[in-house]
Amino acid sequence: MQKILKKPGIFLFVLLIAGAIQAFAQAEEEDGPVAERIKSAKIGLITTRLNLTADQSKQFWPVYEAYETDRKKIRVQMRRLRVNSATVTATDDEIRKDLKELLNLRQKEVDAEKEYVGRFLKVVSPRQMVELYKSEKEFNRMLLRELRERRTGKKGGR
Repeated sequence: MQKILKKPGIFLFVLLIAGAIQAFAQAEEEDGPVAERIKSAKIGLITTRLNLTADQSKQFWPVYEAYETDRKKIRVQMRRLRVNSATVTATDDEIRKDLKELLNLRQKEVDAEKEYVGRFLKVVSPRQMVELYKSEKEFNRMLLRELRERRTGKKGGR
């Protein structure tokens, strides 16, 4: 915590994330203003952590948007498949089919990851690429932690 307080940019960013999470906890819209605030907070963290130049930024964000869109589509398909496989009335053959499809979707996710790493490395350095992964993980942890704290009321949330 002391490290965060010594760097005003990070402290302000954490406050921005907290505000975005609060809004997220109060609304359920996926493409509304809450999602936009969370997206803005994530963009802020990634931009800060990767230390993108103006030229890199112009090239990086369109690739990142495509990456996020493709990743989201695959994950939505995976969630739907898991819901369908969990039904009690499904036959063994249906479950086998769903398991095979799940493996195909996981492979599709890995293939997309490989493709996008290649595209990212045309814009950013390998070190920045690693920082991207770390930043995404950190953002998700912060988001989940804040949401969990709000649900349990530790921060005076609702």
